[in-house]
Formats: sequence, C-alpha cells, structure tokens
Amino acid sequence: MLSFESVQEVDISKCPRLHLEAAITCFSKSFPSIRTLKAAYLLNFKTTVLHQLVQKCPLLCEVDLTIDISPLMPAQVSVVSSSAAIAPLLSNKSVSVREHPGAVL
Repeated sequence: MLSFESVQEVDISKCPRLHLEAAITCFSKSFPSIRTLKAAYLLNFKTTVLHQLVQKCPLLCEVDLTIDISPLMPAQVSVVSSSAAIAPLLSNKSVSVREHPGAVL
C-alpha cells in the first residue's frame, strides 16, 4: 500500500457504496497527514465509525458530514394562502418558584 504524506484532505462525498470501515483503515495507512475528511451526503456514517476514524487518524481535525434535507427547491414553491396564527389566550394564573431544592410546586 502506498503512502501519500502530503495529502491533508480527502473527499468521499456522495460515495454511498463505499465501505467506511475499510476506507478508514486505508486512509490511516495511505494518508497519515490527513486533517480534513469531506463525507457530505453519506447517510450511513455512524458515531462508531466516526470514533474509529478519530482513533486511526490522529491528525484529523475536521470532518464534513453535511447533508441537504430541504425537500423543495425555492423556485418551485408558491404560497397559495396564508393567515396569521391564532395564539391561545394566556391565563391569569401565576407560577411561583421556591428557592428550596427539595420543594415541590
């Protein structure tokens, strides 16, 4: 396996079929100076994988896990009707707070 000492950023964004655990092992050996991993749009990125990544790549200081969850494009949306929301009336009851930690309201 080759080692690329000067590589500091790797972009695996939009690679949904990539086996992350195997890739992390490869990154730790091939890119020992990796500081940034761009993994945008990867929905299978689990916290255990993130922990493994940090353990195997000690110089890593940035992981981009950006996802776009907006279902609509603004140019395709129009408002047909709108009305002001009606807020419920507040009661005149007051709430008291006691200073004793064991006190129950």
